[in-house]
Amino acid sequence: MQRDYAVVGDMRRIIIIIIFVLLALSISSGINAGETTCEVLQYKLDRLYFSVGEEALVFPYAPYTLLHGEDTIHTGFIEHSWPGVAISEPLGAIDTLSLDPTDIGIFAAVIQTADLDTISVITIGSDIVGMPVLAHGNDSARLILREYDHHQTMLQDFQSGLLDACLSFGDLQAPAKTTVASHPAPWVAALVPNISRGFNQGGQLTTSLYYRYDETKLDFCFEGDVAESTHRFHIYEPSSNGLPAHRQYGYDPARGRALFQSMSVVPESLALFSGSPALDQLTFYFADLISRDRCPVKLTENRREADVYVDFVPVSDELPSVTMYSLHHQLVSDSVRGMRANEYVRRISTAFQFVESPSMRGDYYRNLDAAERIMIEDLGVFPLFRPMLHLSTRKNIQGLEFSSDGRLNASAMIKLILPDPPREAAH
Repeated sequence: MQRDYAVVGDMRRIIIIIIFVLLALSISSGINAGETTCEVLQYKLDRLYFSVGEEALVFPYAPYTLLHGEDTIHTGFIEHSWPGVAISEPLGAIDTLSLDPTDIGIFAAVIQTADLDTISVITIGSDIVGMPVLAHGNDSARLILREYDHHQTMLQDFQSGLLDACLSFGDLQAPAKTTVASHPAPWVAALVPNISRGFNQGGQLTTSLYYRYDETKLDFCFEGDVAESTHRFHIYEPSSNGLPAHRQYGYDPARGRALFQSMSVVPESLALFSGSPALDQLTFYFADLISRDRCPVKLTENRREADVYVDFVPVSDELPSVTMYSLHHQLVSDSVRGMRANEYVRRISTAFQFVESPSMRGDYYRNLDAAERIMIEDLGVFPLFRPMLHLSTRKNIQGLEFSSDGRLNASAMIKLILPDPPREAAH
């Protein structure tokens, strides 16, 4: 008998669990966000213009009710919606009322807002492989970041509906019913010598390459659509001894070749490393320059084996020092006892002590300038460009935006269940 009671108890628990599961399935696909009441802005060309739009979760095909006081005058659906405004479908004949465009303000409208999808996974595609594209604090279990080796494959998945959003350096060819945004990337492309090599002690090798770096050909060296050349490693704030915002070593191929030939130790061969697939073309460009000096060159996937790096380094508008701290960390890791370049690295470390605890705001930037001057002039570490990021998002994804530094901020992101077309619209 005790076993029977246990079975009955178990069965009751199972039934209760099933009931809860069924209830959850009935409501978990979407939480109704409700309705919004708004003004009618105007009546024009047989359509009503409402004072709310996508920001209020109002989208095409949302049902609305036109009210005069508490009386229902007309019902219909939204045909177009943008941020701040929505437009009805053509009204046609309304027998109970002749709408006067000059007196449209006496009416109000109640519009059904989109439902919230609280369980579906949100998938973002990116062809920026191996780079941290998400801002900190975006660890939602519902968020999946899918990386693509090929731009076109990502676009196909986005257009087919497999992706909710996609991020790229290149043109997204966004289909209809998507939101498009752009922002400077949170990285700067840089040319960096491996200071463990004897011929890199004075920065002559990378300086000779920088002299021959033609910024006007950046479109051929970088697969992205937009990239802004930069000559600084931090956001420039004018100071009495600051580095100039213009390029210090102007484009001068002859001087670059002469500098290479005058190196005290001319390398017999060189190895280049590309820190990102997006920088491969730029690495090929520098490899071609080196090969013209009759110096054998190869590309390596092992950073420790490289003589020169072409890589992205982080940049922050809010924390300008982050770029040089990142570069300094790499220089320290490459340092070898007894090398002349170590003295320059030590001087950078000294400048950073005043960056971390400046007595005045101006000291912060003056010491950043001092550290940057050593990197560029003594070590041959050069900023090249800051690319632009392009984001395309489906209309049912709201709140996905760029942080101030250019990473994706998904902390306020929601997914919506958009209204289905009414039967008359579908046909």
